[in-house]
Amino acid sequence: MRAQSCSSRGHDDAIDVRSELPLEQFEREYLLPRRPVILTDAVSDWKALSKWSPEHLLERIGDKRVPFRGHSEHQDSFRVLSENIAKSLPENPAVYVENVDIRGSLPELLDDVTPRIRYAGADWKASRLMPKDWLFPSEMEALFYGGRGSRLPDLHYDYYGLDAFISQIYGEKEFLVFAPHDTPYLYPRADDPLRSALDDFDAPDPERFPLFRRATPIRFTLSAGETLYVPNRWWHTTRMHCVSLTVITTSWNKANWNRFTAEVLREAWSRRRVRWLAFVPYMYLVGLFLRARDARSTRNRST
Repeated sequence: MRAQSCSSRGHDDAIDVRSELPLEQFEREYLLPRRPVILTDAVSDWKALSKWSPEHLLERIGDKRVPFRGHSEHQDSFRVLSENIAKSLPENPAVYVENVDIRGSLPELLDDVTPRIRYAGADWKASRLMPKDWLFPSEMEALFYGGRGSRLPDLHYDYYGLDAFISQIYGEKEFLVFAPHDTPYLYPRADDPLRSALDDFDAPDPERFPLFRRATPIRFTLSAGETLYVPNRWWHTTRMHCVSLTVITTSWNKANWNRFTAEVLREAWSRRRVRWLAFVPYMYLVGLFLRARDARSTRNRST
């Protein structure tokens, strides 16, 4: 049984909504200009859309223990997590199950979220020129599972230059998004500049965060079957008004590889990781090679 609508908020006019978008047009209008977009049919061929529900996943996963971000140790079984999520309330939200690596932890579900979203393209990080699953898994499809009142704890943008394709499979998810040019008004944390120090995204303390009034919030709800493309450095956070199942597809390619390389360099320098520092020039060369390869493939397709 499919989830019913649980939010009255629709799409914000600041975010384009597109269907049957040609790949070349996606690259020209969104990937390269670094603009988010909601794609209504990017995962229309995924079996998960017609199959997945909390009951269906519980039947397939059962009492298996599944590591997820922030709770890789001492976590409950999927059954207990699912039962808690079903009882989640805004005043007492259940734990939000984030970033479950489907390929690594739930391979029995992988067939339901294939083929890979074509707009994500080939993951350069998965190239044979790169160490296998270096830093974190490549070509990752990550499951997010939350209930009423669940939310991401921080306004943030993603690590290592990551571009994300966020596909809503079941239920809905409300988004709050800010463009990169709003960064000075969002108070990046000194100890973690990818996360905002704001403690209330709806009404932050004007004395502590006086510049926030200059920012332009973009709010909308992502419905089942829709995919949100979030370019790196776009700030975002989410909350749920009903049970939600989401899959995030990660991507590194010609649009964000330089950002990835720069983030590795920054972390290597700050943490004095000599091996990483030595690896950065190689990453740069890999990017040049893959960019030339993809450009050659594009020319061949057009002739």
